[in-house]
Amino acid sequence: MAIINVTPDMDITKFLVDREGNVVKRFEPADDFTKIEESIKELL
Repeated sequence: MAIINVTPDMDITKFLVDREGNVVKRFEPADDFTKIEESIKELL
């Protein structure tokens, strides 16, 4: 059995949700992961 190293396709819209399940922000595929990380830290 061969193990294939595949990077997941991140060409999808991502949503940041709070603990109650409410959408807080929407991120487009072109958005930088640093921007997403900063938004997560702000929400915490």
